[in-house]
Amino acid sequence: MLNVMKPIKYNPSFLTDLELISSFVVRKAEFDSIIETISENTGQSNSHVLVIAPRGFGKTMLIQRVATEVRTSNELSEKWYPIVYGEESYNVTSAGEFWLETIFHIGEQINDDNWRKAYSELKKEPDNKVLHDRALGRVLDFADQIDRRLLISVENLNMLFNEILTDEDGWALRHTLANEPRIMLLASATDRMNQIDNIGKALFEQFRTIKLDPLNEQECEKVWISITGNKPKDRRMRAIEILTGGNPRLVAIVSAFGANLSFRE
Repeated sequence: MLNVMKPIKYNPSFLTDLELISSFVVRKAEFDSIIETISENTGQSNSHVLVIAPRGFGKTMLIQRVATEVRTSNELSEKWYPIVYGEESYNVTSAGEFWLETIFHIGEQINDDNWRKAYSELKKEPDNKVLHDRALGRVLDFADQIDRRLLISVENLNMLFNEILTDEDGWALRHTLANEPRIMLLASATDRMNQIDNIGKALFEQFRTIKLDPLNEQECEKVWISITGNKPKDRRMRAIEILTGGNPRLVAIVSAFGANLSFRE
């Protein structure tokens, strides 16, 4: 008897660890590759990862699944602590606020009023350079306090750099990523960024990129089975692959409402 998964109606961020692990049926190769990179980050500088794909292709699910693995794996959790930003980091308008956002999520994850107070106080700092140094310092202090490296997950990094952050902010972030072994960045983007492709930009060659391709017919079937609990009775999966363009979110939606219908229906 196959286990029937409830359709994912909300952001994967709201799933429990068990639900996330059970729901994660595709993108296994990309998951293994990211976990391998994390495990190999043991030196004085880290490799950072950027996941690139259009919306609905599973970037959030993949990043959340990696964070869950880091949180629940005995080996990884001894060395790493995951900090996951919200899908849209609208509060970040400078490099200093980037690290301030990290402080906010630390306070929320450990449910500590002292960290919430630190966030509120630093938020009032008018000098961006002072804010950057103080906020980053607090983040690194936290890493030292728990004696673990920090895996910071940020979605839509292209939005931050294309629409909000300046070149100066980019260089400040590059300096930290290139020189600080206590921090690894796992980010996502909806397309390739000028910042990573242009030799004159701050984030050039700072990331190992992983591109998420459309699901093939076999992968679409895995999503179908995880949601319906049954193998498809006809050859509908090839048609669904074409209809959805291999978009995992659309495949999940079609699977949820079409499980008990004939293909014609």
